[in-house]
Amino acid sequence: MFSLKRVGRAALLLARRSVVSAKRTCTDSLVTCAPRDARVRMTLGSQGQRFFAATTVDNSSSSWDVESFNNLVAITTRKRRTNHAQNTIVDERMRLSGVAPNQKTIGLLVDGWIREGQVGKAQELVFNARRRFNVVPDVGAYNSLIRGWAQRGNMLRAEEIISVHLKRVRMKPDTATFNQLILGYARKGDLERAEQIINQEMPKASCAPNTATFTILVHGFAKAGNVQRAEEIVAVDMVNAKVRLRLK
Repeated sequence: MFSLKRVGRAALLLARRSVVSAKRTCTDSLVTCAPRDARVRMTLGSQGQRFFAATTVDNSSSSWDVESFNNLVAITTRKRRTNHAQNTIVDERMRLSGVAPNQKTIGLLVDGWIREGQVGKAQELVFNARRRFNVVPDVGAYNSLIRGWAQRGNMLRAEEIISVHLKRVRMKPDTATFNQLILGYARKGDLERAEQIINQEMPKASCAPNTATFTILVHGFAKAGNVQRAEEIVAVDMVNAKVRLRLK
């Protein structure tokens, strides 16, 4: 019986040999070995090696569905190999297998680029996903962009995601969208702007603050030394909104 587990073990052994000798060897005629692929196997860990080995089998990946490929993309991006995930797994292997990426695929790639500090590449992917992959990113992908720009301290670019780009694609922000923005301002110490977003912009977008929204504010004011305002949020604002504080 030819099992995925056995393929993974064989792939790992071949990877070690190829890195040392740089020879293209193979112990099974179904597995295609190359020095570049060997290095990829070595960096993905045991779970990734099993997935990667399956994609190098001539016919096995043809039976994969989009979730199988998404699992491989998730493993690869967590290893900070988003470029490989996007250009090789999604652009090449999924296309050859006749499997179309979906919104989850795009979201995983976006998060991967942001994890690597490449917010510009993440934004380029979101803006070009429809043309390149025939996928319209969901609001979660845009929320990730806001998080990425906010983490870099670029709140102007973060706000543009809502004020310009979401409007351009006629997509409505959700509470999580604003929470990412509020968190960015809280980290910068601009709690006045954070409260302004809650009191003015969220109602305009028909978005209600939730537990996470107020938790960000409470931590922000507590960190700034304004304990009185933090307590007021818990005792008044959160009670009125009927939400509970989430302590970390």
